[in-house]
Amino acid sequence: MADPIKFFSFDRGIEQIFQGELKADARLPQQRGTVLPSQNPATQHLDKVVRTPNLESHLLNSLQTPVDDKTILIPNVYRSLITESRKALRKSAKKAGPWTNKKVLEEAAELLDGEEDLMDLLTTYRNTLHKA
Repeated sequence: MADPIKFFSFDRGIEQIFQGELKADARLPQQRGTVLPSQNPATQHLDKVVRTPNLESHLLNSLQTPVDDKTILIPNVYRSLITESRKALRKSAKKAGPWTNKKVLEEAAELLDGEEDLMDLLTTYRNTLHKA
């Protein structure tokens, strides 16, 4: 019968615990033309199953626009760009001639007004949470 205390001895390494006892007859292949497992790229079966290309992932990837200038993602810079864009749209709507679509420019400016209102609300909520 195996000694149960031998299982808890400290002379065993982590490889021996995970892989089990090494067999004495285990040998390396003698042929030099074979490819070692470390030379083959490891392919994970779960990655193949989960990451299969489908229409939904293709559509989501096509909707993501690349951002060339990452500084516009800074909150203060983003807010100032929204304000400048809104002012420019309002000015363009006032100067719009009969050949331009004035209504589209006004709607775009209203959307940016709504964006600023949402940012103000977010700032209010954030400050309330910091006080709590």
